[in-house]
Amino acid sequence: MSDGSRDKAEGKGSQAKGVMKEKTGKAVNDDKMAREGTKEKTKGYAKEKKGEMKDK
Repeated sequence: MSDGSRDKAEGKGSQAKGVMKEKTGKAVNDDKMAREGTKEKTKGYAKEKKGEMKDK
């Protein structure tokens, strides 16, 4: 697996984890958890884009 593919896969995983954390935080009214989820989702998106750039 190339570095770009690895970054894209890890990025997608972080995005999914972040979305779940964000939704769970909102459901249980935990603002801190929701913010952490948003942050993790954003980092995952950035890592995915980094992987796309490596593959070019």
